[in-house]
Amino acid sequence: MQWLKHVDAPRLLKVVFGELTEHRQEFRKTRDTIEILKVINQIDPDHISELKEHVALIIKTALRDTPP
Repeated sequence: MQWLKHVDAPRLLKVVFGELTEHRQEFRKTRDTIEILKVINQIDPDHISELKEHVALIIKTALRDTPP
């Protein structure tokens, strides 16, 4: 799994989207990433549990550090 640390995920997804759709659809990171995460969360929420915990911690920290 060492490749996960070095892969350019948006570029990889752009290539995959193009090949799978015969270039009729284009991957757009800002539009499509959230939709992909929603599907993964519906199919296998445990698969992204670490990501959800990390985001929750970031939000909790930001809220704690924000003055009232």
